[in-house]
Amino acid sequence: MEFNEHLVGEARSLVQRTLQNYDERYGFGTMSCAAYDTAWVSLVTKTVDGHQRWLFPECFQFLLDTQSAAGGWEIGNSAPIDGILNTAASLLALKRHVRLGIDVLPQYDEKDLSGRAERAVTSLRIQLGALDVSTTEHVGFEIIVPAMLDLLEAEDPSLVFNFPARKPLMRIHDAKMSRFRPEYLYSDQPMTALHSLEAFIGKIDFDKVRHHTTHGSMMGSPSSTAAYLMHASQWDDESEAYLRHVIKHAAGQGSGAIPSAFPSTHFESSWVSLNF
Repeated sequence: MEFNEHLVGEARSLVQRTLQNYDERYGFGTMSCAAYDTAWVSLVTKTVDGHQRWLFPECFQFLLDTQSAAGGWEIGNSAPIDGILNTAASLLALKRHVRLGIDVLPQYDEKDLSGRAERAVTSLRIQLGALDVSTTEHVGFEIIVPAMLDLLEAEDPSLVFNFPARKPLMRIHDAKMSRFRPEYLYSDQPMTALHSLEAFIGKIDFDKVRHHTTHGSMMGSPSSTAAYLMHASQWDDESEAYLRHVIKHAAGQGSGAIPSAFPSTHFESSWVSLNF
């Protein structure tokens, strides 16, 4: 009896903690944060009073605070592909901040940011050198990794990455992309690709996917929403509001850190219920 009462108390406490940031519009989510999505959100700029400025400098600050001594953004025992994606996106953010030079955080000058970028390049080369595509299970890696490499080279033509797994990776990529048509994303039918629209920059018309947003988010993906916000011809206030909510109320709690998905209301509610 005492055990049951204790268990009920623990269950109630867990539910209360889980729902403490519930929002009637956005729901809630406590998924851990990732440098990959944080980097994408840090890339968003907006023209205000005729001047372009970074919209979420706190996200860029978080990247600077979490770069490892080795130069990358690897996280503990996470899969190697996660370190590659985290580092590639963060490197893109560093390079673009240096190139655009707008409203860079005052405590960091161009020399410091360029040095950080050089260390990130070294880290990314090492991580890519160890990539084994035959053991990689990350959903969509064959689309996202080549897209990130293309974006990095477009940002800085010196950023050409050759590594042992590049040819097998590109074979998988080419086979998958040979079946892709932009029109698939323009229809009313949602697709999982909407969660990673950043991988289709330069390949789709972002104005034609606006109807897929829900309360501003693109399939609950901060990185995809950031890509859409940056590349649509008209500014979307709802998407900006969504990203601001994620920064404030997701697991990062205002630190600038961004999760890979938000909200996750139904998943987390079901998980709590199933475990009790």
